[in-house]
Amino acid sequence: MTRRFPLLALALLAAVTAVASALAAQPTSSVSVTSTLDGKKVLPIRIRWIAHPRIPASQVAEVDFLIDGKVRWIEHTPPYVYGGDDNGHNEGFLFTSWLTPGEHHFTARVTAANGTRTPDTVTARVLPSPAPPAALAGAWTRTVTAQDAGKAQPQYGGTPPVGSWKLIFDRVGAWELDPTGSGLANEYDAESGVLHVYAPIQMAPFDNGQGGVSRFGHHKIGGTDCTAAGPFGTYRWTVTGTTLTLAPLHEGCPDREAVWEGVWTRTTAAPSVAQHGVRTLASLPTLPGTITEFPDAGSNNAQVRAGVDGNLWFTDRAGKIGRITTSGAITEFNAGLNPGSQPFSIASGPDGNLWFTDAGATSAIGMVDPRTHLIQEFSAGLNPGGKPAGIVLGTDGKLWFTDNSVSTLSGRSE
Repeated sequence: MTRRFPLLALALLAAVTAVASALAAQPTSSVSVTSTLDGKKVLPIRIRWIAHPRIPASQVAEVDFLIDGKVRWIEHTPPYVYGGDDNGHNEGFLFTSWLTPGEHHFTARVTAANGTRTPDTVTARVLPSPAPPAALAGAWTRTVTAQDAGKAQPQYGGTPPVGSWKLIFDRVGAWELDPTGSGLANEYDAESGVLHVYAPIQMAPFDNGQGGVSRFGHHKIGGTDCTAAGPFGTYRWTVTGTTLTLAPLHEGCPDREAVWEGVWTRTTAAPSVAQHGVRTLASLPTLPGTITEFPDAGSNNAQVRAGVDGNLWFTDRAGKIGRITTSGAITEFNAGLNPGSQPFSIASGPDGNLWFTDAGATSAIGMVDPRTHLIQEFSAGLNPGGKPAGIVLGTDGKLWFTDNSVSTLSGRSE
């Protein structure tokens, strides 16, 4: 039997077929995409990565975020934010602490409704992430009770499970490992007594409890405590013996507070070395292991940071900048330092150089190129009598330092 279609239906079918054919025939060049990483050569540890397809949202099927060719996040609706968002609010971040220091390829790839794929790739360098204070580093555990879980707010998707939790602090982040065998990681930074926790670190696509990464025997690590943006929080931390006490000073995420606030017990030994007047450099394990020290005769070493050359760089208040390989070979440099210099704090800069403070006879901010070993010092802009102390790379990609002079202040180097 011959099947007959009304003429109107045939006309509509022909029209739909023609539109679909036209869409499929669109050249790749008709779709373009930019992202907030465009033009960047060095990425800070925390940055928002947002893709901007140059076609209507109705024509976007998917936006993939790839790092070194591997899909690390997927978005289907605008805004297209790595790490997710709440319909344009509470936008997440790209954290680079889990990436190996050095160059990486970051691609925002748009898949149009017709199947066309258009990438926008940026090659940028990732800086080494700082290690946590030795007293804080490693793994801690505590039992989250029903009373603790009651601090959580229902709008964030439920209460944290009751039971034994682990909290691990390392260079990547603060890992919250729950009793169900899952968890998440937050970016943080810590100094003496104060810990700032920011937002969740997304290392793989994660949706409805599926995806994420596996670490420390836990799986499906991803998602959020509250929102993709955090919110940020600040805690007072104290370590006494094998116990860590975390007390919130300000916490915008009640579900995280339900887990974090309280007394934790160490489950891995904390390596420690004297911080002042130490005349050796030490290799410190994150987990239990052997501490190895490397003699550095006549030195007065202060701080150490990883360089982009794969070595460790340290300040020597005896008037030198030092380099130590991971096998323990030490070389020190003083050409370019001011007479009477006393290098103290050191940080990795956005340019790949190591930047340090010098509160010696001529106060200065100094720089050492880890590839050429060239040292330069700069004093212009410092207050008379200034005494630069701590230095750190800020979230704006600039270096910030403290000044311990009579009129104590903070400064910025750019």
